[in-house]
Amino acid sequence: MRATQAPARPIGSTKARWAISPALARQNGQGWGQSAVQFDGKSDAYRSEKPTPATITGAHARSIEVWVNNPSLDSTEECMVAWGHRGETLANLSFNYGSGGDFSAVTHYDQDMGWGEEPPAAGQWRHLVYTYDGKTAKIYDNGVERGSQDFQLATAANNRMNIAAENSSQGEPLFESEFGDNGWPCPSPATSPSSASTAAR
Repeated sequence: MRATQAPARPIGSTKARWAISPALARQNGQGWGQSAVQFDGKSDAYRSEKPTPATITGAHARSIEVWVNNPSLDSTEECMVAWGHRGETLANLSFNYGSGGDFSAVTHYDQDMGWGEEPPAAGQWRHLVYTYDGKTAKIYDNGVERGSQDFQLATAANNRMNIAAENSSQGEPLFESEFGDNGWPCPSPATSPSSASTAAR
């Protein structure tokens, strides 16, 4: 998804509000000249029109790449991109930009990954990446590997893909969980949840 191609869409009973502004991509003197999408972390999100492709559910390989500028880390679990659903071990996939803890980077549900002692710095553009090859999940911050762990993923099928919200155990957009705010209060000029994600839009 690129911000320059993003229409406003409803998400459940909540309207998705898109703020597209080239100025957002020039924070901290980085004049990329690209547009960005800003979410408020409370009720803004993008939700795909179709279920996530089967090729990136179950134990299939997948990758997520996000350019993000999070102004502050207000929660241990701030979702950037998610599909599958919560409530079952390894049925969820939420790529996070949280402040700390064992699920600050990825929530698979019950078996997660954290950014370590220091999460990616807030208030500046970061290039965050998640990869899974069918056995090993890895996370990267600006090209530096920050974690690697083996999992037997079972990401649930027939759920929508979200940007800035997870799916509840019922498959509905979730902005808060037992761990706090799942929203994503930051802009992103480009989000690419694997090469198969186009089919989910």
